[in-house]
Amino acid sequence: MATSFIDMNSQETFLAVFQLQEMPGVVAFDSTDDAIEFLETSVALGDLSPLGVVEWDETKHSAKEVYWQYNSSISPGMIMATAFQGYVGCRN
Repeated sequence: MATSFIDMNSQETFLAVFQLQEMPGVVAFDSTDDAIEFLETSVALGDLSPLGVVEWDETKHSAKEVYWQYNSSISPGMIMATAFQGYVGCRN
């Protein structure tokens, strides 16, 4: 089970990557600034653990690169893996 809100019509997609009650989740944005703001303001929800922001390649169904990390102790590999899990979880 995953949480996702992805606009498949967007030309360039940036995913705010998080865990919500230990489940991977993503929310898509058109800009990194909006994705970062979402994660920074969502921390108050308590159960949401922000990880970072990645650029998403809709054609390859993969994260291109990590643009922003919420915490430097979170590895870019974990952020990218969670982005993929959140994306795939919403497609099933």
